[in-house]
Amino acid sequence: IGIGKTTAACHLLHTLLNLSIPFVMFDRKGHECEFLAGHHPVLLLTPGKDLYLNPFEGALYEVMLMISIILDVFSRKDSHALGQSAAKIFFDLYAPRGESFTFRKFVQLVPMAEPPCSKNFNLALYQSMSAVVSSIQNSPLGKVFDCVHGLDISAMLQHGISLVINTANLPSILEECLICIVAEKMYSAIENNPNICDHNGIKAGLYIDEASEYISEKLDRDQRHHAPLSSYFLRARSRGIANIFSCHNPSRISSVMKSALHTQFCGHLISESDLQSVKDSMGLNDEQAISLLHFGIGEFCVKLGSGHTMPFLVKVDPPTWRGESV
Repeated sequence: IGIGKTTAACHLLHTLLNLSIPFVMFDRKGHECEFLAGHHPVLLLTPGKDLYLNPFEGALYEVMLMISIILDVFSRKDSHALGQSAAKIFFDLYAPRGESFTFRKFVQLVPMAEPPCSKNFNLALYQSMSAVVSSIQNSPLGKVFDCVHGLDISAMLQHGISLVINTANLPSILEECLICIVAEKMYSAIENNPNICDHNGIKAGLYIDEASEYISEKLDRDQRHHAPLSSYFLRARSRGIANIFSCHNPSRISSVMKSALHTQFCGHLISESDLQSVKDSMGLNDEQAISLLHFGIGEFCVKLGSGHTMPFLVKVDPPTWRGESV
């Protein structure tokens, strides 16, 4: 949080690189990837150009989960029930023939599910799925998903390959959809692939810039239904994924997410609501909180997790690297 937060995050990513820990970074501005130019192994990919990913590769449960996530991002009700029904119809139709599930087949599946052709769907659910599929099909994500075997995230993590995805030209809802799918595939890979290296409890990293709109209180509709990314973050810590996210407005972050934070960096703040939010989440006193109003570029107050009660100050210098670490 604050001025210079992206630079601070890139310092953390360089630390992961130096430790040979792979990560996935979503470059929402389209120019952050220059910080990582010259580093190996780092892949720079752009949706609609050279990024291809089949969200539906996997077993029945994974297909159900991916359909549910996609629908949930688009705020469709009963997304889990719809995911179960759609996945089951596919496996009944294609699995006996040994065919893989793809987004193109998902598009073909929608008319087949239209009432009264199937008792598994009601009209409202069918209309929800039709609207979502149409939105994705006519967007850059439609091209990303139009493949049988795309990016293998499990193999990427196993071989220590990091990934920077340029999402600057994606509308926010499509970007959120892609982030959620990649995050869940990372989670599944680490859970199921024992060959991914463990570095003192950390197996991979995930960085999202300006993340507050995707983990906001508004999206966490109630205690039993968290936003897709909030749900992922709450589970990922126990699987060795170092999640890094930055934002302008800490007051927008959901209370569930704030309670799950381990290390917090806070720089210059202006808004009174943001100041109060940080004061509460970092346990700052009045004097410490007011000092945030006067921080310069790259100056941060840091609060570590359990066992470290006192906040401290750091200064993050602008990046001077070009293929080498600082």
